[in-house]
Amino acid sequence: MRWPFVLRRRYDDELAAAKEQVNRLRRRAENAETAAKAELGARRTVVEQNAVLDAACRRLAGRNRALTEQLEAAQVGAGFDRARAVAAANRIAQAPRAVARARADVAESAPEKGTDS
Repeated sequence: MRWPFVLRRRYDDELAAAKEQVNRLRRRAENAETAAKAELGARRTVVEQNAVLDAACRRLAGRNRALTEQLEAAQVGAGFDRARAVAAANRIAQAPRAVARARADVAESAPEKGTDS
C-alpha cells in the first residue's frame, strides 16, 4: 500500500457520515419545497379571495352611487330642503337634554315630600 492509505473501517465511517449529511440536506430541501408549495397555494387562495371581495366591493360601490343619485333626484323632486332637515335633526337631538332640564327644574321647585313642617 502506498501512503496515504485508508482503512476500510474509516472509509465506511466517513462514507456513512457523508451519506447521512446528504440525506439530512435532502430532507431539509424537501421540507423547504413542501413549505414553499403550501405558501404558494395559500397566496393563490388569498389572491382569489381578494379578487372576489374586490368585485363585490366594486358592485356595492356602484349600487350605492346609483342609489345616492336616485335619492338626490327624489329629494329635489319632492322639494326637500337640506337646511331645514338639519335644523330639525338638531332640535330632535336637543330634545332629551331639554326634557332632563325641565324635569330637574320641576324637581327643584316642587316641595319636598315626606318632611314635617
